[in-house]
Amino acid sequence: MKNFKRSDRRFLISIGTFSLLLLGCAWWWNAFNAMPQVTIPNPKMPSPNAFDIYAKAYLSYTVRPLSLYEDYDAKAQNIETNRVKTWEQQLPFYRTPEIQKWLAGNQGALKLLRQGFKYEYLQPPARSFMTMFPHFAKAREMARTLDTEGNIRAAQGNWSGAADSALDAIHLGHAIPRGGALIASLVGYAIQAIGQKQLQNVLPHLDATTCRAAAKRLEELYGNRVPFDVVLTEDKWTTQASLLEIMQQQNWIKSLYQMRGSPSPLKFRFYSKQRLMSDYTSHIDAQIAAAKQPYAKANSPQEPTDPLLDSFIVSFGRARWSAARVETKNTLLIVALALRAYKLEHGAYPEKLDALVPNYLQEIPTDPFGSGEPLRYKKQATNYKLWSIGSDKKDDGGIFAILPGFKRPQEAEAKQKKFTRFYLMLPDSKGDFVFGINH
Repeated sequence: MKNFKRSDRRFLISIGTFSLLLLGCAWWWNAFNAMPQVTIPNPKMPSPNAFDIYAKAYLSYTVRPLSLYEDYDAKAQNIETNRVKTWEQQLPFYRTPEIQKWLAGNQGALKLLRQGFKYEYLQPPARSFMTMFPHFAKAREMARTLDTEGNIRAAQGNWSGAADSALDAIHLGHAIPRGGALIASLVGYAIQAIGQKQLQNVLPHLDATTCRAAAKRLEELYGNRVPFDVVLTEDKWTTQASLLEIMQQQNWIKSLYQMRGSPSPLKFRFYSKQRLMSDYTSHIDAQIAAAKQPYAKANSPQEPTDPLLDSFIVSFGRARWSAARVETKNTLLIVALALRAYKLEHGAYPEKLDALVPNYLQEIPTDPFGSGEPLRYKKQATNYKLWSIGSDKKDDGGIFAILPGFKRPQEAEAKQKKFTRFYLMLPDSKGDFVFGINH
């Protein structure tokens, strides 16, 4: 009897232990596969939405024929060995009937686009990695069309009209990032660069009235720009929603790695959904916090060490630099326009930028690469030097930035002056971002 009771107890203990083990495994499996709980807002879309008006403009747009690109390439370069023509030397090309006919056929699309400028723009939120953005390519083409229009106007001596075309391209570039993730902002930056280059080209030909109006419009656009921390926040929501979508799949880790074009390593087979979402959210939140700090004071958050998480984390340093670079060019253009208006109306440039406020500017823009201080300025006889401290976060007194690897500006000039009037500034360039020299 005692032996029976002892064996019975052993049996019951075994059953109990096995049951607890099953319950523990079931609990772990449920916890491992539990969907993360995150709040992802969906904005209320404006009505009317400029996004929809732009879409109609894109549909009515005719892409420039390849033959015109080839014709342009043949005529626009090689006036001397290894040199490209200056912008002024290229302008006669835009008087050709072929390119003017093509632009005339796109006047309806440009008219629609400009009608959209009157309304608020908000891109429908992307909530899946599978979302496509065909309108980005079309927006870039529209910006190039505005650039062509500006060149035609400049070739005809319509400098004010050329400035308007450039500002319209910058306006389009400011709108595109609204409601979009990081990719939308990068497209917006590229579009703004098209208009910025055009505006800088025509600036020496503008009268005081046009300079005043252009400075005011660009100042308003810049004041309503999408801050970089807002861009990252939208990118966060897009990635979180996309991860949740993929996590619905049975073998979601494999799906994530197949998106990267490589098989998932064994060590990530037991990577929980909540862990991935938690790690991603912590990293992106650290980037958002850093993005709220001035460029010169912000430290790039530590990059993730595992390749799975690294697939979805923004390369903060390069992206932040891209945003600061396009903002810097806008602020330099705003001040340069005001300076030209001042010179035309007073006969000389001011001793200090403070003289531009409030008759020419609402305020002197702060340096996007700095820590809150205004842009630097120095009057030089009949000219001036205007600069930002640049990506090295150090004021070099207006010594322009050069490509990494060159010790002196003269070395950079020997390599670059043959091909362009401007010097490239990269994230690791040393020197300042000087108006009229760097780009």
